Formats: sequence, C-alpha cells, structure tokens
Amino acid sequence: MYLGIMQPLAPSLYSILGLLWIPALLVMTVWAFRRFRVETDYGLVQTMLVVTLAFLIFKSRVTEQYSIYLFALSAIDVALWNPKRRSTLLATMAVALIYLIVNNYFLIRFLSPIYPNFTQVESELYQWIGPVRYAADFLLGSMFTILNIRYLVALFKARA
Repeated sequence: MYLGIMQPLAPSLYSILGLLWIPALLVMTVWAFRRFRVETDYGLVQTMLVVTLAFLIFKSRVTEQYSIYLFALSAIDVALWNPKRRSTLLATMAVALIYLIVNNYFLIRFLSPIYPNFTQVESELYQWIGPVRYAADFLLGSMFTILNIRYLVALFKARA
C-alpha cells in the first residue's frame, strides 16, 4: 500500500537503488578486512558485523528474519569486547520484535497450525488497522536502519 510519504521515483532509479547494496557491500567488506583483519576473534567478529550491517543498511528490502544474524554477532561483540554498545543492541532487538508483531498482525499468522480461520481474523484486522499498520512498519523499518547506522558508526570509531 502506498502511504504518500514520498513521491514515486522513476522506474530506472528503482532498479539502480535495488542494486546499490552490491557495491556498498564490496566496499565495506574490503574496508573491514583492512581495518580489523581476521586473524583474531575480535577482528573476525568486527568484520562480520560491518558486512552484516552494510547488507542490512543498503539492501532495498530486508525481512525481519535477517536481524537474527546481526543479533548473534552483536551479542558476542557486546558480551566480550564492547559493553557500551549494549543499549544499541537492546534498542535494535526491541524495534525488530515490535516490527515482527505489527507486521504479522499481532502474531495471528503464527496461530495457523492450530487455528485454521486465522486469515479471517487477519482480514478483519486489516480493515480496521491496515493503513496504521503500514505506517508503523515504515517507521519501525526506518528506526531499524537508523540503529544499524548507529552501530556501524560505532564500528568506524572502534579500535582495530
């Protein structure tokens, strides 16, 4: 559903933006390898975090399932080397969880194995909160990206 928040772009521009993640990922991977090296556990985890964050930031469409990669690496990073990043990790996890709940109509879809009429309830919810849900998805997705940028900036500032 189109919310009218931004003006539509030219179709060719959508194609270019859809591929932007590839060169961004290549550049960030080279930078991370040079900056952190991968000979140590610290360097390997930091490099993997940079690559994961670059993917999540520059890919035009990312589903909430991809966040698990970030959370696993971030948990290691926070627990072992950078406890100051804990608030960013927890905020990112909270935003992803709220997005999951809102995007899946308050988890009604997960009832499908035990409640065959879940689609009827979901349809009724769509009629009631559809546009609000789309706006919430957009805002939560934007917050997720901003938090990922915050984490990436922290990695840029980190010691090698």
